[in-house]
Amino acid sequence: MHRWIVLFSCVSTSAFADSLSFVEGDGGAYSTTEDTVLIASEGWSETNLSGEASLTIDQEDGSYGYGETSALIRFPDAFGQSEGQIPKEAEIVSAWLHLYISNPGGLVQAYEVLEDWVEDEVTWESRSDDLGPWQVAGAAAHPSHATKVLDEFEGIEGDWVTLSIDSAVEFWAQRPEENFGVLLQAQSDDGTDIPSSEAMDATLRPMLTVVFHLPHDWEPDDEEEKPDDDDDDDEPKDEEEPQDDTGSTMGDTASADSGEKGVDSELDSGNSNQDDDLSSPNGDLVSSSCGCAARLSPIGLSAWLSLVGLALIRRRSDP
Repeated sequence: MHRWIVLFSCVSTSAFADSLSFVEGDGGAYSTTEDTVLIASEGWSETNLSGEASLTIDQEDGSYGYGETSALIRFPDAFGQSEGQIPKEAEIVSAWLHLYISNPGGLVQAYEVLEDWVEDEVTWESRSDDLGPWQVAGAAAHPSHATKVLDEFEGIEGDWVTLSIDSAVEFWAQRPEENFGVLLQAQSDDGTDIPSSEAMDATLRPMLTVVFHLPHDWEPDDEEEKPDDDDDDDEPKDEEEPQDDTGSTMGDTASADSGEKGVDSELDSGNSNQDDDLSSPNGDLVSSSCGCAARLSPIGLSAWLSLVGLALIRRRSDP
């Protein structure tokens, strides 16, 4: 008689990829989060709301003069060549933006922002005092934001949504100076609220998680970049040029005729948090199907993306 024994093992993701998470207040050197609400209505369109504890996303919000509201979110220090940052040499495996839903609403879409802005000055009308107005007010359309929908969601109150933003993160890793963040834009007049980076409960703030591969010989750059002493401060500088729509060209491009999202799949992974606890950033420990502990957090989730080791041991018993 032959007996086959199948052994499954849980493989640590550290053997295959690195994972970093960024959330305001977690103590990380590069976890600074910038976010704010943009409001279109008269009396609010020139008001900066970066200090608000909640981000409101709505086509018509009664609290703000029934004007359109959208949200900007950026992790300005997440990309660079130092330990704890995502370097340009990184091969991005997955990147997620985690948002907690305090008030659910209709469909919300996420776009890569293509123009720079200053957190404590940006409004619906203006990116900052120095940068001037948006090409499209409120960054509401291209060329202020990319044509590609990174991901979309309809949230459930008291639950997390997880948005896949791989293509944007790939670009930001290569060109961190053009990391202008993500715009959250409502597609209905049923508004959605999410805690901002100013929320009192730090565990509910927006979080970015990136899983990536690095070359085996990669080393962090511990030296800070120093300005070139030969630069002539009096030399005239080129005016700022609009950024190309790189966010939409790095992935599949959206169809201008059909208005479909620029991805082949239905982005189930972006909304899987509603049915799959693995995407929750709460960090609870549970027993996995293979009998080992799996941490249900953005970092722990990457372990489920690694291959499950499989060994077949053939044992021959005496007849």
